[in-house]
Amino acid sequence: MPLNPRPWDEPSPQRYLGSLDAELIREGKEWRTRAAEAGRPSTFADLCRLKGLCSSCAATGIVMNENGVGFKVAGMDGDTQLFADCDVCSGTGRIVAD
Repeated sequence: MPLNPRPWDEPSPQRYLGSLDAELIREGKEWRTRAAEAGRPSTFADLCRLKGLCSSCAATGIVMNENGVGFKVAGMDGDTQLFADCDVCSGTGRIVAD
């Protein structure tokens, strides 16, 4: 886990909550059906790759808990929880190209 913990900022929840939009969920299901019918891989990770998003952090840029539900707290700054940047995407929520 990176050693640069940060507080929960506004862009992070907006990226995460935006991914839960009903229209996007419907589009994702339709894509998955089309891909499966065509015999192509159709997992969440495949969809993320297609859209250029990091599947390790659900495109939030923050490390997820080991069980995949919620975000891992890296520390505290007074009463403020700190979260670590995803080491796969360097905290961007997007796939990092080499």
